[in-house]
Amino acid sequence: AADEKDPLLYLYPFWRGIAQLLKDLEFYNGTKPLDIEWAVDDQNKIWLLQSRTITAVDDAAAQIPPGLWTRKIANDLWADRLTPFLAHHMLKNAPRFDLSRALKILGIPVIRPTLTVIKGYLFLNGESIKKGISYLPVRLRLPEIGSLLPATAEADRLPGPSIRTFFSVCFRSVLLLILEPGVNPFIGLRLAKHDLKAINGKIDRVSAMPVGSLRLTFDKILVALEILTRLQTKNQWPYFFATFNTWILRWLLIRCLGLTHTDFLNLLSENANNISIKIEKNFRKMAQDIAQDKDLTDLFLHMSADNLAKNLPPTVQVELNKFLSKYGCRSRHRTLFIKRWSESPQEVIGILQSLVRNHHLNTSELLDDGSPPAAKPGSATRPSGSAHDRKSTGLADKLATTAVGARSFIRLITRITRSFLDLREDLRFTLDRILHLIRQTLLLLGEQTGLGDKVMFLNADELNDIVMGKLDSIQAKRKAICRYNEFLRPFDVATFYNDGLAENEFQSDTNLIRGIGTSPGRVSGRAKIVRDPSKADIRYGDILIAKNTDPGWTPILSIAGGMVMEEGGLLNHCSIVARELGVPSIVGVHQATRRIKDNDLITIDGGLGVVALEE
Repeated sequence: AADEKDPLLYLYPFWRGIAQLLKDLEFYNGTKPLDIEWAVDDQNKIWLLQSRTITAVDDAAAQIPPGLWTRKIANDLWADRLTPFLAHHMLKNAPRFDLSRALKILGIPVIRPTLTVIKGYLFLNGESIKKGISYLPVRLRLPEIGSLLPATAEADRLPGPSIRTFFSVCFRSVLLLILEPGVNPFIGLRLAKHDLKAINGKIDRVSAMPVGSLRLTFDKILVALEILTRLQTKNQWPYFFATFNTWILRWLLIRCLGLTHTDFLNLLSENANNISIKIEKNFRKMAQDIAQDKDLTDLFLHMSADNLAKNLPPTVQVELNKFLSKYGCRSRHRTLFIKRWSESPQEVIGILQSLVRNHHLNTSELLDDGSPPAAKPGSATRPSGSAHDRKSTGLADKLATTAVGARSFIRLITRITRSFLDLREDLRFTLDRILHLIRQTLLLLGEQTGLGDKVMFLNADELNDIVMGKLDSIQAKRKAICRYNEFLRPFDVATFYNDGLAENEFQSDTNLIRGIGTSPGRVSGRAKIVRDPSKADIRYGDILIAKNTDPGWTPILSIAGGMVMEEGGLLNHCSIVARELGVPSIVGVHQATRRIKDNDLITIDGGLGVVALEE
């Protein structure tokens, strides 16, 4: 009696009955995972045969929410691990900065939650992305959009929208332009710069707010959190255009003009001008000044960073204080639990020591643009100079053969894309300022409550309960320490999770590992695994291997012959800087710090995104 067109309709009553059975079991057993066996008799009655608690379930898998989740975009958006304090705040306020308002205006259903945090790592809802893709005509789906999901999601096979739906979205797009002016990239760029200035002024005012009682300190934290959400809200369109324009530019160059991924990366990195580049140049200038003085050089080469921090010569101390007053909000990672440069100046000194230790920082060996020369014989080699100098010689000729209109359009897209990439770096520096303010105020609250730095492992609601006297500080500290210990446990984060099952983007054989090439160039050299840039035993030409990097790593990139990262994407901050510095880089290399051993000889190709391990 089954319906030939849809046999599942015949089974529908059974699925409803099984669902009710599961609800009953959950009522009696709670949310513990269960192993269940059931059957249907000849009277169509469902029987529970057996039910037992699963004891062998993986603890980590049990914490992964059901559904499809992707690390893509989140890798660029927030690669660092989140403490419970920030994770709770971000998930609570996600509807304000996840573009869901724009989707509603367009008439596209929003699947919630749009974000989740798995073991401290941010993930996007893959089902929501699939729904958005289904509203795009098949011909307009860029390959990069499909790559946001695992191959098993079969995003390329999703049916396109009906003609009625397509025209409805087009009509609503006009309404979106009116209600969300930032959706216009030219207006959005101007608005973002204006908002950035206003937010920085707000940070200055909140930093000066008085503190004293628990209530005043906590109120200051709440105000700082609101500034954080405001920045994320204002940042949603600039980030969207940085991402989308990059996809469009890559599609035009590779799919339409037949150029290479290396050509695309070189064009993308021309004339970068952002705060991360300025900080890198400032570091190099300080290192050059030290390298020109023999006594200072000896001091930096033979004294530990901790001792140097206590015994710096007055002239160097003055320069360091100026540097920290401007950029002290930065650190090696964005994670709230990590000390900032202003709290740990020895980290800045350690980076300076690495720069001074390398021979290419002598004034006579630096190029006019501040970039290092080619490596000496016997060491790893990579192209020198800025990314503009590294452009393939045939790129200009290839572009010259295109129609004038197409060439002008490509140049316009390139200029807009680079503007948004630079804006992203400046927005990120403002984010560092906010996080620094939140961290300082949280540490003060930790002193007042006896929680210490473990205060970051409670969320804002729990801290409010402590301030209101509803939660005992001793009980709260136990909870915070438990979360802290969980936070310290290593977790091999995957690119995708589909109903708890991990999937990674790239599969690799024994000696060849694949990732995402983000800065072109081919280089061979000694692999150096680095966890803290201030303590990096890295020489000029070494290939830096790390789990992930932050703008705080930027200064040592000028030493590295190349870099390989487990985390990150094309728009990751250090990928942007690596392109400008001419450092070949590959990101998204699964288990790179485990598969590659310290001092291994490896070859990387930043254009192809391939790491070759030598026999």
